[in-house]
Amino acid sequence: MDLLFVFSLIAVLLALRGSVAIQQLQLLNARHKDV
Repeated sequence: MDLLFVFSLIAVLLALRGSVAIQQLQLLNARHKDV
């Protein structure tokens, strides 16, 4: 496999995990504001 392809794939996976984590944090903040 091409090393560049593997690196780009890992970068995409990390970006997806990061965006999901940010969404979860925003949901938690919204819940705290409602309380």
